[in-house]
Amino acid sequence: MWVGSRGVRQVSFLVSRTTTWDQVVNVRTAQQPVRWLGLPRTVQGQALLMTRRGRAPEDVPPLLSTHNADFMGRPSAFDRAADTVEAWAEEYRGPQGR
Repeated sequence: MWVGSRGVRQVSFLVSRTTTWDQVVNVRTAQQPVRWLGLPRTVQGQALLMTRRGRAPEDVPPLLSTHNADFMGRPSAFDRAADTVEAWAEEYRGPQGR
């Protein structure tokens, strides 16, 4: 994932998606089943979710989770990253996104 003044880019193995800030409705952390290390198996954890304008929330994969390779066993690092992305979303969306 990449976050900048233009939007959020989600990069996976075969697909890269960029969502501009004007399409973002909100970014929030939620307790829910998340994929464990990207595998089909799910475990209970936290996920950073983004809601896009014109899309159902379940259609957009989580931006981050406590059980992906970057944050496995490091909950405080996940909290810092999630807080930072939420702050960027609040700043870059501006008054039209609130």
